[in-house]
Amino acid sequence: MSGEEKFDGLFMTAIQQSQGIDNFFANLFSFMRRKTDFFTLSDKSRGIVLEALDSNLQQFCDDKKREAALKAKQEQEKKDREAAKLADSTKKAGKTTTIEEVSDEEAQRIIEEENIKKQEREKDEDEPASSESP
Repeated sequence: MSGEEKFDGLFMTAIQQSQGIDNFFANLFSFMRRKTDFFTLSDKSRGIVLEALDSNLQQFCDDKKREAALKAKQEQEKKDREAAKLADSTKKAGKTTTIEEVSDEEAQRIIEEENIKKQEREKDEDEPASSESP
């Protein structure tokens, strides 16, 4: 058990019995006022409380930033794996996509070739259907 966790059970019980964190702090400071000399030097006691608060608040913020960075890294790795998997499956299927710049004339020629191929496919699909009828 680390030093930070040493009193977790005790504090959790105290918070539960105080019925919340606000009441816990009220009870804690009441105890400190009644049973210790903590408030004798008010500036020092305020400094101790604020220093502990600031330190833990900074730690909390750092932890949240680390968690967010880790989550972002994991999401990016997942996206990279999915992209690699998609690239592999595309490669295996023999399909590669390339982008290249063409002139307007070349684009028109490509469109015409695609239309011709499409018409041939449609014609091939229609022929077996027509040969089945008497």
